[in-house]
Amino acid sequence: MKNGKIDGVVEQESRNHWTQIPPKKTCFAISLAYTLVYTAFEAIQNLQSSINSGGNLGVTSLAISYGVVLISAPLSPYLIRVFGIKNYLLAAWVAVALYCSCNFYPALATFIPASILMGVAMGALGMIIGLYLSAAGKSYVLLNNLRSDRLHSVLSLFNGIFFMSFKSTQITGNLISSVVLSSSPYNRSTSENNVCGAVVCSATWDNSTVEIELPEKDVLYILVSVFLACIAAGFVVTLLLLPKLDVYADEPEEWAALNDGSETKDRRVAKKSVQRKHALENAKSCIGLLRSSYVLLVPLFMAQGMSVVVLFTGYTQGFVSCSAGIRWVGYTMIAYGASSSLVALSLNYLVRYLNRSILFVAFIGTDIGLAVAMLVWRPDSGTHFGMFFIIPALAGLTEGISQPQFNALISTVFKKNEPQAFACFHLSKCMAFALSLALSGVACLYHRLYLTLALYILGFAGYVVFEVRERRKKQSVGENETGSLRKP
Repeated sequence: MKNGKIDGVVEQESRNHWTQIPPKKTCFAISLAYTLVYTAFEAIQNLQSSINSGGNLGVTSLAISYGVVLISAPLSPYLIRVFGIKNYLLAAWVAVALYCSCNFYPALATFIPASILMGVAMGALGMIIGLYLSAAGKSYVLLNNLRSDRLHSVLSLFNGIFFMSFKSTQITGNLISSVVLSSSPYNRSTSENNVCGAVVCSATWDNSTVEIELPEKDVLYILVSVFLACIAAGFVVTLLLLPKLDVYADEPEEWAALNDGSETKDRRVAKKSVQRKHALENAKSCIGLLRSSYVLLVPLFMAQGMSVVVLFTGYTQGFVSCSAGIRWVGYTMIAYGASSSLVALSLNYLVRYLNRSILFVAFIGTDIGLAVAMLVWRPDSGTHFGMFFIIPALAGLTEGISQPQFNALISTVFKKNEPQAFACFHLSKCMAFALSLALSGVACLYHRLYLTLALYILGFAGYVVFEVRERRKKQSVGENETGSLRKP
């Protein structure tokens, strides 16, 4: 009786918690905060392989960050539980600002510590997106008394709104960088002597290098200052508009018994003890997910992540900067941001009318086609500028489909381990980021493209098996429910 009473109290408190989250305000605030900060980060990331190409410094700094994420991502459920999800997010924006500031004085001594800090911060950023949008979706369903089967369509819409805003950072950030960098006369590469395309290799692989004229320091300082102002604005939005979120509202009994509102020294010590216990269990369960059907999706997560890194670092350097000049990096990536933003909202709003399998097959097939196109295309100084916009625009289409659908899939299929599932999702993508960036320092672009294709083939096979299992599971549940209803 006692256990039933406690379970009832916990269930009611959980419902009250979710309904206290304003769904529309939460979706707006998290979208705006990430848009402001990533306006700076995405543009700087796109330029790193070009503006800090000496000693492969820019790509190395990104590789360090994503390498650290491999350690911090499994621990992210513990970290956000100890520090609080909102406090963690504020600290993450400070870390991004420090990394951006390193471009005032680019060197290993500045980039290495900043990259490590940013890697720790980035470990939970993907998870935080999913948790806030999931909370907003649950709140919306409860407040509007919708059926539980409407949750997936609501989450798809909220994810579509977020990723439309989030992917617009490729428009705002790259527009800023292109306008600022175009103010300097340096904007042209010695493309007549460059061999461009997927055959561009690191100096470690062979002695051939791509020569790119760099911007004047004053111009670069102006650009970095503008980006720091964007990050500061995102920090303020997070601080003032984003509600606090308890992602562990559905607590076990021992935590619920301690969470009665009173605060004494012994109670705080007891809370910390329970906090550590369950947080470490969450970290372990993140690894435990790999023994479930979740593992079938990991190659697909990695393939999509690797294709993004190839676009941001390999395509911008080996195709755009090499052939057309560094000033065109921002302009071409605007096409990526525009298409991903429009697709994220429009196509994912129609998910209620489309089977998700159709969307998954569409983005997988398109990404495979883009990898093949980059393998065979050899741009040169005479290539028309318009050609450089096609691949980013199509890549934006696949990004606009995949990210909202990944998040919605995790929220609906892995409800019992949602924080850990999002953490492992982010871990898988960052593993692909780190691997691709590490290869860029020792191999050629075509090596990374072949690896991306291999992961997509494996990922597609895994996704097909995953969907078959899920459909059989639903059929089995439906048959059991029907059988129980027929019993007298």
